[in-house]
Formats: sequence, structure tokens, C-alpha cells
Amino acid sequence: LGRLGDLDCIAATLSALRLAGAIVSEYEAVKRRQGCYDFDDLIIKTSELLQERPDAAWVLYKLDGGIEHLLVDEAQDTSPAQWDIIRALTDEFFAGEGRHGSKSRTVFVVGDRKQSIYSFQGADPDIFETVYESYKELVSGAGGEFRPVDLTVSFRSAPQILDAVDRVFKRDSAARSGLDGVIERDWAHQSNRLGDKGTVEVWDLIEPLEAPPQEPWDVPVDREPAHAPARRLASLLASTIKSWIGRRDLPAQKRAVEPGDILILVRQRNVFFDAMIRALWSEGVPVAGADRLKLGQNIAVLDLMAMAQFCIMPEDDHALACLLKSPLLPEPLSEDDLLSVAAGRKGTLWQSLKERSEPVFTAAVLELAPRIAAAPGARPFEFFSNLLQLSRLRFLSRLGSEANDAIDALLDLALDYEQANGTSLTGFVNWFAAGDVEIKRNMEKGKGEVRIMTVHGAKGLEAPIVILPDTTTAADAKPASLIFLPAGNSNARVPLWLVPKNFDSDRIRTLKDNEKDSQTAEHRRLLYVAMTRAQDELYVCGYRGARDVADHCWYNTVRSELEKHPDAQKIEQPEGFRIG
Repeated sequence: LGRLGDLDCIAATLSALRLAGAIVSEYEAVKRRQGCYDFDDLIIKTSELLQERPDAAWVLYKLDGGIEHLLVDEAQDTSPAQWDIIRALTDEFFAGEGRHGSKSRTVFVVGDRKQSIYSFQGADPDIFETVYESYKELVSGAGGEFRPVDLTVSFRSAPQILDAVDRVFKRDSAARSGLDGVIERDWAHQSNRLGDKGTVEVWDLIEPLEAPPQEPWDVPVDREPAHAPARRLASLLASTIKSWIGRRDLPAQKRAVEPGDILILVRQRNVFFDAMIRALWSEGVPVAGADRLKLGQNIAVLDLMAMAQFCIMPEDDHALACLLKSPLLPEPLSEDDLLSVAAGRKGTLWQSLKERSEPVFTAAVLELAPRIAAAPGARPFEFFSNLLQLSRLRFLSRLGSEANDAIDALLDLALDYEQANGTSLTGFVNWFAAGDVEIKRNMEKGKGEVRIMTVHGAKGLEAPIVILPDTTTAADAKPASLIFLPAGNSNARVPLWLVPKNFDSDRIRTLKDNEKDSQTAEHRRLLYVAMTRAQDELYVCGYRGARDVADHCWYNTVRSELEKHPDAQKIEQPEGFRIG
């Protein structure tokens, strides 16, 4: 079975590569037609310029004359291909005395293996250490000074936060695996904020309740019920956050808690992510919304596109029904108003609306009729800009700052479309409906709102209060369908399409185990990054379903170490314990 499974792997991989080759070829053709480069292209072209082209030596000679110092930041997330560029730029630094004479030239590399969390972008912590050893040998061989500098002093976190981190990731603990590599050092943290007092709380898990009996005619919907653990935890956090804001002090900040002080970090944007945003809105707590937005799913964008669709095609009843309840109208219709004008109509919804004489309906007609008349000759950017002159503030008051970012992104798309494809509003509506545009919002600058984001997105950020609620998912919750094999001595890797495990050979099982170990190690490094975002207070909580949570999930990893802390004290609301 193992040998047959290997043959199936090879056959499936060859099929996948043929499909991928066709897609990549078409993608490359589109880029050539439009004169575009993506990020990978820039790395490849730069590497070719410095290493492979016939004039590479001349390029390096010209660059060498102007570079005296090179700084590599976030080195643990630098990919092998990027390291090749860095080596090409700096090899001449250590080739002996040259055109610079005795003038010292330096390479300064700042990196932390414990924070290598971007494997999906090509980061490899083992490469970081390989390069470390390579430069050590290179510099020493040239008679230079190679100096490792351990930066263990934190200017961000209070001592209690760092103590909790060190206890969770203590030497010989399961959590430590994956944080240390070939270069293993004692990296116990030191806080520069010795006079400040921090707090770490671990709350008991939210347990599932017995589901209430379902009524025979209940319509199933694609959302968590109110009694689901994820929604109950979101509700608990929202009410707790509301009780903090303006009502208790942050001693280190010497002021009361504000919404912008709170950062909620999750592993992925799942049902809890959406439930948390809704719960904060329900409690009246300012919330920044999602850190990534799919424009086609944002309610403000959907309302704007419904207006465009209706103005192009007034017989579109669904589009009109959507915008009649939107902030695009100064007086949106209520559910009862919409039902009264829609139910039992003989023609289109627009005809029914025009036939009604009540003020709320005549106001809607007066608002919409000029939009319909202007739509045939309107440019996309002009159309949406005119709509938003009066309605943008209404969107923001109803939907918060998330709507602002989505609206701006839609305007940018409309302008880009005009420049590349023409000025047809109908064309833009069809083009937008066929795409799937996602934007990343800037959550770094606080806007007086609670921020909810993934740990990956929070890399480099900090907050006085950090909450970790998504802590019970195992690292291998979604096993990969592909694994990658090294291709000789190059940095390239060959994908291998996996078959059902019943047909695995010993070699495939070994590769799968290695991939699982890599995922688990990154899972632990992600926890390290999450915990070290906290300045003053760290809250660890979670929820579980019908099954028990995995032994090595974040919650159990943290709780098993911290509940043994000599300063741990029980708390009753919510139940759990506190350190500090």
C-alpha cells in the first residue's frame, strides 16, 4: 500500500503541477501585459541583478562603493531568497582590504527566533540560525569582530507579564520546544519598568450548556446560537470591558481605562471573531471592527453597490429593498414600512413605492429619482462620491470606523477602474461583483476603539490590556494537503500532494510528522508573540465545545504553568486566578 500510495502522490502532484503551471503562465502573461510586478518578482529580479546577470559584478561594484553599514530588521522572518540578496550585498565586506581600505564596514542583524511566525510567507527560523553560523565563520575568517548581543531587557511589559512568559516557556517545558534552535541561550526577560505592577489573569473555560429544545418550525441559520460557548464568552468579555472603561484605573498609565487601551487577539477570524465584534457593539463599546475586510461582504459597500445596481436597473427589487433600509436615505424605511409597500404589489417595488403618498415613501422617491436619472452618464468614482457627500456620516454613526475604511477602499477601486477600463458604471458593478477584494486595515494607530485582530496582524504592536480568548484550538486543527520537499542545494521547494493516510509510505509518514512538528513549533511561537504584546495586563480565557480541548493548546499550556505560581490568587468574577 505504501508504494502504491507514493505512486498516487506522484500522479496527483504531477496533475497539480500541470494545473498550477497553466495558471502561473496566464498570471505571468497578465503581468506582462499590464507592466506589473508582484513582491516575489521584485525579490527574484533583484537576486538576478546581483548574482546571475552578466553585469552582476559591475552592479555589485557600484553598490559596494556606497554601502558601509547594512541593517537587517525582523531577521527571523527573512526568507532564504532574501538572505541570498543580503549575502550578495555584504560578501565584499569580509573579502579583505579593498577599495575602502581599512575603513570598517558592518552588518547589524536584529532577529528573534521566538517570534518567527510567518512561515506562510517563506520565513524559516532554521535558515536564520544557518545564516548566523555562516556570518560568524565569514567574519572570523576575515579577522573581523563577530559579536552576538542578547537583548533581553523589555521596555514594553511590566515585570509580572514577563515573569508569566518566562514561566510558561521555561527551559525543558513542552512550550519551549520550537523557540530554541541550534543556538540555545538562557533568554529570561528583564523588565525596564521595575516600579510598575502588572496583572495576569487566567479565567475558567466557558463550558457548553445543554441545548434548548428546538421548535419544529425554527429555520436553521448559519450562525452560532445565543447559548453557544463562543457567544457566551464574547458577551462576558463585552460586559466586562464595558465595566472597565472609565470606571477603573490603569496604575501605570495614571488614568482610567479607555477603549483604545484594549487589544483582543485571536488565532483566526472565526465565529468568535464576529461574535466579539457584535457583542461590543451591543454593549455600546467603541470597536474598530475587523483588521481585514472583504469588500464584497461589508454592509456599507453592499449598500452602495445596491444603490448603483438599482439606479442602473430600477426593476431590481432586491437592490431597492436593501437600500431602502440603508443610511443612503435620510429616513430609512422600517421593517413594517418596507413590508407594507412590498407585500401584495402588482408591479415592481419601485412602481409600488411611487404609488404611495405617505411622507416616508415620497421622501424616498424624491431622493432616488434624481439618482436614476444621473446614473447612465455617471462615472463610477463620481457616482459614489456624490452619494457619500451626505451619507458618509450616517454610515459611520451606524457602523463605526470600519465602514470608513471600506468606503475609502471602494472609492479607490472605482478610480482605478476608470483609469484602466473606462467610465461605465454598469461595467464597474459587473467587474466588482466578479471579484473578491480584501483590504488590510491599519490598526496600529489607536482611534479610541477596542481592537480585535489576529496575532499575525498584531506583530510589532502593543497595548496596556491584552485579552487572549481564542486559546483552545490545537495546532494541527487543519492538516495541510501539501508538503514541500527541499530541491537539492537551492532554496526552492517541490510541492507534494498528499493522499489519504491509509496509503502512506514510511517516507511520507516521516514528512508528515516533520510538517506537524513545524506547525506545532510555530503554534508555540505564536503564543509567545501574543503574550508579549501586553504592557500592563494580560487576560487568558477560552471556550470549549462538546469535546475536551487539546492537551497542548494555548489555554492548557498557560494554565498548567501559571496556576502553580506562588503568587496565584483565586478570583470569583469571572472565576479563575490572578497573578500580580
